[in-house]
Formats: sequence, C-alpha cells, structure tokens
Amino acid sequence: MFLTSCHNIFFMRFALICSTLDSAGINIRDSLLEKFQYSESGSFDSHPVLSLKGIDAKVYTTDKELVYYEGLSQNIDADFFIFMSKHKSISGIPSLSVHCTGNWAEAGLGGFPRRLSIAPAAHLKRAMQILEKLGKDSGYDVVQECTHHGPFMEKPSMFIEIGSDEEHWKDRKAGAIIAEALFRILTGSVPECKSAIGLGGIHTLSSFKKIILNSEYGISHECPKYMLKNLDAAMLLQAAEQSIPKASAVILDWKGLGQEKRHVSEVVREFLVKLPDVKVLKTKDF
Repeated sequence: MFLTSCHNIFFMRFALICSTLDSAGINIRDSLLEKFQYSESGSFDSHPVLSLKGIDAKVYTTDKELVYYEGLSQNIDADFFIFMSKHKSISGIPSLSVHCTGNWAEAGLGGFPRRLSIAPAAHLKRAMQILEKLGKDSGYDVVQECTHHGPFMEKPSMFIEIGSDEEHWKDRKAGAIIAEALFRILTGSVPECKSAIGLGGIHTLSSFKKIILNSEYGISHECPKYMLKNLDAAMLLQAAEQSIPKASAVILDWKGLGQEKRHVSEVVREFLVKLPDVKVLKTKDF
C-alpha cells in the first residue's frame, strides 16, 4: 500500500536547469516549453529565465557543464532542482533515466569526495513510474541509476536524462516523453513513499526496478557493486540522513554484492548501532 498523503507541488518552487553544452538538455527544455505558456523573468548566466505560467517553476539555461556547477543551491532561489541532461554510455543503449547526485569516494565528475546530495525518493519514484508508462514501446529503457557525479546540492534535486549517444540526445520523441513526465510532476501530486538505500548490483539498478515501480519504497541513494569497497558506516549514515524522507530501510541486492558480502554486512551492522530502527531487506523479499 502506498502512503496516501502527497507532496503538494503548489507549495514548492521548482528550478529546471539545462546547459547549452548538452543537446539532450536543450531537447528536453524545448519540448517542455511547448507545454506551457511562459514569460521572461530576469536573466541567469546571460540567458533569460523563463517562468512557467500556472505553476511556481522557472527554467534556467547555462553555458557551464552541469556536473561541475557547484553553488546552485545558493545562487538560485528554489526548493527543488531538476537537471535536464544527457546520459552517456559505451553501450549506446537508448535510455530514459533518473538519479540523484553524490560521490561514494573521489569526486571524478563534479561534487565533492564522499559527499551525497539530498535525494528525493518520492520524486525519483514518481518519475520512474511515469516514464515507464510513457516509454512503453518507445525503444528506450527506463532506468534509475545509482548515486553518482556532481554537482553537490544542499536542496532536493534529481537528474532526468536521455541516453546514450548524440542520435538519442537529439531525438524529439525522447525529449517529448521526458517533457510530458516533467509536466505531470510539475502540475500534479507526488505520492509520498518510504525511502530506502540500495546496496549492490549494477549501475542502472535493474534488481531494484520492481521495488521502485511497485512497492511502498523509493530508492533515494544507491551504492552499486563497483563502489562497495568504498562504503563504510559513516557513508551509509550520510545516505540515510540525506534522503527525503530519511531512509527507513536498507535494501541489499545480495547476489549483486559479489565479493563484498562480508564487508557490507559489517558496515550495515555498525550502521544499525546508530539507526537501529532501519529495516534491512533484500531485493528477493519483494
């Protein structure tokens, strides 16, 4: 059963941000603007700020790379930040994806070492549910990615992306699907959910997808198999505290822990000393 109360988006100020360096972000922005009347309300980084009529949301454009753009939480007066962006992968698999930001170890692509941004589990979950419905038969995989890259954000934020190469980034069909998902999030209600931290598995959280779509939990932060060696109780505690709402469960992809099973078990035991009420579950429990 889902919790019945909702985040009332009409009391939330949204900032939607894209970069001129990112063709997918521009694609999504242009598709979104086709759905709203809007007006100019000042400028940001030498680009007009566009206020969407009927809701408290503004669209910002920059010439900087989004993942390295620190300080946005302070420079833009908003409650919730949505980055419209590209996803790049060697596989080239077409994808529509969402994720939050942060680094489990070093900051190789923006953000700060061992710092996790505030992750909005309910909005990530709702975006996944909408994209899964809209993206059916589109040829695009719908995925939530693990926590990775910058910028570090002190307010709730999420990336929503088109993958995975230039052809897909400019695909108007993909841009329209994400724009419609954003339209529904911006103008509708986002049901609350319980937050869970995911541990293990691959970058695109395939083992967690059914949980995200169908259970009472949303995945806020997720540490994939390839980053587990960097996980400790302090990072797990940070992930719980940087989730909205604060995480009430840790969900293990047990098979996807690989050779880190003992290490992760020890980390979780130490973590539970600090937060004994957090449940420990496995993906097979769902």
